[in-house]
Amino acid sequence: MIYTVAASLNSDEPIMLLNKNIGIDAETGLGIDGAAFQQELLDLDDKGYSRIQVWICSEGGVVMDGFKIYNAILKTKTKVDTYCTGIAASIAAVIFQAGRNRVMADYAKLMYHNPYGTGDKDGLDAIKSSLVTMIASRSGKPEQAIAELMDSTMWIGAGAALENGLCDSIENSNIQNAKHGDIKALWTAGNAYINNILHTDFTNKNNTDTMADNNQAKGHDLSLIANYLGLAMEATPQAVLTAIKNKVNAEALQKTKAEEDMEDSKKELSKLKKQLDKLKAEYDEKCLALQQAEEKTKLAEDAMKETKAKNMVMEIAKAGKIKNDAETITLWTNLARNDHDGIKALLDALPINKFAYNLEDKTINHGAVNKYNAATVMAGLAAKAKHK
Repeated sequence: MIYTVAASLNSDEPIMLLNKNIGIDAETGLGIDGAAFQQELLDLDDKGYSRIQVWICSEGGVVMDGFKIYNAILKTKTKVDTYCTGIAASIAAVIFQAGRNRVMADYAKLMYHNPYGTGDKDGLDAIKSSLVTMIASRSGKPEQAIAELMDSTMWIGAGAALENGLCDSIENSNIQNAKHGDIKALWTAGNAYINNILHTDFTNKNNTDTMADNNQAKGHDLSLIANYLGLAMEATPQAVLTAIKNKVNAEALQKTKAEEDMEDSKKELSKLKKQLDKLKAEYDEKCLALQQAEEKTKLAEDAMKETKAKNMVMEIAKAGKIKNDAETITLWTNLARNDHDGIKALLDALPINKFAYNLEDKTINHGAVNKYNAATVMAGLAAKAKHK
């Protein structure tokens, strides 16, 4: 292991250090080898650890090496948290964004800037676009805002980073590595606390008396408490205090773990909600497009039916089977639009002449068959068919 703290391998949370320039620097030489760091992180990922910590204090360096490290942090099945322990600048600040939890010391700084180092403007623009996406996707900020942030080359403190979604929490340095205080005073205070609860004094001057032997304790036997804590019934008050303290600490750690899990769940729910909103927007967009396509198809079909019906009716009119005027053409076209074949068959059955028998009552008037103009008869039939 090159980048992992050896002692941390025996814990459940190994620590990897990203504390040099990333890639090869012209002055300092090889710093963090992106490929080697990537491989080492993926090897740790296969060891069954509950969490991996990546501590970052780097001025940045080669973008390609940074891409490898960023991707490895995203792809591990083990939770990887990133810590900015001082300065995370350039590509190091981008790598910081890949952490599941992004933690900054209260004195730490982030800095983002535009890529440089090649005369290929198109290549630099492409790299910037990738970096903008990487930062925006983890911070929730619009890509335009991230692009402007890179243009400004601004140093960002922990408070501003938290406010703008560039970190998840801040570690206060004033509570770290603090003095533990006077142990004797702590014992005295703890003993007084227990005595206050039980209204008795368990001062053990010779450190030999047990709760069972302490005459002052007989009125308030602590054997039940000792038994509850898993201690021997003869345990001294000091042992009881220590057990209580350990139990309180364990419960505090358990509470912290529960709060951390809850925070992870909130973040996961937030991500799922964003994905759901995006899918809903895409669904609504596709539904609208489908509706518009159906409306266009319907209009096209209606236009085709109209043209087909009108052409057929005009051919019949030219053949002399119906009256060839706009009103008659429109009347039969409207009928044929919804029943082309039926109306065509009806019109085809008409004789090609100027007169036809009255189709409703073939009455004989003085021995002669009543005759009517064929166009008039069919116009009447069409009118009746229209009102059915």
